[in-house]
Amino acid sequence: MITLDEQIEFIETCKCLENDKSTIYNAILETLYKSKSNALPLHLDRKKCSSCGKSFIVKNKHQECCSANCRVNLHRSKKRLEKFNKQVEQILRAKNPDAKFIIEQIITGPRECPFIVHYNGTQYKSESTRNLVSQLEKI
Repeated sequence: MITLDEQIEFIETCKCLENDKSTIYNAILETLYKSKSNALPLHLDRKKCSSCGKSFIVKNKHQECCSANCRVNLHRSKKRLEKFNKQVEQILRAKNPDAKFIIEQIITGPRECPFIVHYNGTQYKSESTRNLVSQLEKI
């Protein structure tokens, strides 16, 4: 049973938070853990979501994302980066077998992941992988 003080603490915590479901859910979990464990948190490690950047309470030590949607988005962006790396490597190795380059992917939002390729002291950047591949083919 949650005491009146704990309910007040929870309400005050929710007032301070934005109206984000996952943040409120985490606040509820935190309050319940405190009430069931004599004010000693059982497992309240906080992490920053690798996909969206929000803070969340981890349920296990391997958890990287706050939700299933973020986990799927992160997986897709990693796969997209691997595929793009192979394309860029094929293009640049065909031009110069000893070419050295760096590929960056900047996750700015759920649907926005611009790529940047550093090659021979020049930076090639585009929101679209197709545009960037065509830029690199013109080198």
